[in-house]
Amino acid sequence: MVGSLGMTAFAEDTSVNEPIDTTVSNYNLTKEETSGKNQEEIKALQQQKIDEVTQQAYDMKIASNELENWPEGPATYGEAGIVMEAKSGAILYAKNIDGKAYPASITKILTALVALENGNLDDKITITQNSVDCVAEGDAYIGMIAGEEISLNDALHALLMASANEVAYAIAENVGGLGYDGFIAKMNERAKELGAVNSDFENPNGLNAQNHYTTARDMALITQELLENHEEFKTIAQTQQYTIGATNLVNQARTFQQSDLMFYEGNDYYYPKTIAGKTGYTDEALNTLVSCAADDNLELISVVLKTHGKNVYPDSVNLLEYGFNNFAKYTIADYEDSADFKEIDPNAYVVLPENVNFQSLDYEITQDDTNSSTGTVTYTYQGNPVGKAAVTLSDEYLQKDKEIFLSLYQDADRDVEVPEGLGDKLSLLIDEKAEEEQRFFSPNKSKRNWRWIGSVAATILVIIGIGYGVENLGRGVCPPTPQDTFSDPEEAYQVLQATLMEVSTNLNQGIAQVKETQVDMKKVNQEIKKEIQR
Repeated sequence: MVGSLGMTAFAEDTSVNEPIDTTVSNYNLTKEETSGKNQEEIKALQQQKIDEVTQQAYDMKIASNELENWPEGPATYGEAGIVMEAKSGAILYAKNIDGKAYPASITKILTALVALENGNLDDKITITQNSVDCVAEGDAYIGMIAGEEISLNDALHALLMASANEVAYAIAENVGGLGYDGFIAKMNERAKELGAVNSDFENPNGLNAQNHYTTARDMALITQELLENHEEFKTIAQTQQYTIGATNLVNQARTFQQSDLMFYEGNDYYYPKTIAGKTGYTDEALNTLVSCAADDNLELISVVLKTHGKNVYPDSVNLLEYGFNNFAKYTIADYEDSADFKEIDPNAYVVLPENVNFQSLDYEITQDDTNSSTGTVTYTYQGNPVGKAAVTLSDEYLQKDKEIFLSLYQDADRDVEVPEGLGDKLSLLIDEKAEEEQRFFSPNKSKRNWRWIGSVAATILVIIGIGYGVENLGRGVCPPTPQDTFSDPEEAYQVLQATLMEVSTNLNQGIAQVKETQVDMKKVNQEIKKEIQR
């Protein structure tokens, strides 16, 4: 196993996946296609178009199937799909998981999260005229009228079970004193905090708006937070029938049913492991579905977006069964023997298929702060996250951090602490320089590991005239020796080969290149000095 820089899993080109023009074409016929045809011919042509688009969605690439020794996942009629293990964050299945699509009513999962975090279940929700007016013909609602008052608990049942759009709007208007606009801002803020960085939400109900979109990965992350920290979500989502009693304006009680068919025995889509979920549909989004299920081993979240045909439930069941049948959890403390760790959360685990062993994983350590002895270790397999654990770092690890820092800035007092946030600031600086000068190594968009930067940048890059020793070569300065960088001799050889090629390239570019790099590295040195002086 190698302690390494983590990489974003299943990164795909999503530039073609804008919400208004997702991966495959829509069902609409052009004027040219329908010109001169009668209704029967148009109907047949329409069905042909639907069949073609549906097959295109089914044939889309499944990124997780490209992982070595990973079990082959099922094709889906949804244009995007994910299976995530809820507690570990392990991604078991990935199909276009960062492609943008309209969410429809699964938006209400985020609405519920923000409401639960900023309100209390007995808070009063007042239905306004604006909330009533947001509902158009064909939209889901429970017939509330302006001026009615219900509890937040009632409102959340109507939100998650009946997908009531007027209630969603009223929640946004009332909860936490945020006001409607403040609530929407909080939705987007909270999403970004959870790592849902490829989404934008313009309303609390999911009614179609051009700039209201999400991704399968983002919805899984949002749902994960609800599952892990809000038991009320599961309680409400599992309810099959609920009644809102008489209100201040309406004497008649309102009773509504759970809209998710996976909860109901006796229908074709019943799935007994289901513990929560949320359905969605608009003409633009097509069918969307978030499903949560659990057995004695795993707790899984599946998300499918833009599902073609009547396949949203079969797609979801197939994804969940794939997860349950092919993966198991492995307690990290039972397998981890790295000297980097003093203590590891005894309950933390990774989720792996049978053909992938723990020693083939990479990990990245993120300290709670720069000088902290605690942090989180995140495990990946070929760039794909498979689990994480809270850890206490060993004295050896902390000392290596210190030595790397001192090797980068040799004039520093040996008792100095590593400046707060220096690693992140230097990472940003490296990215900025990489964007300015394409001759630098391509930037990695994932969060850098400070020790990795120090050991690799300060050791290898010095050879090619881009690293720390350029302006010190005449002083007899020796670069630090990398430690714990490679465990595979073949990998080390490949990197050495690539490095020598970079050496040759840079030497051939002449002395002018060297002079330019001296200027660049002076800027890095200046940044380090600034941080030490603060």
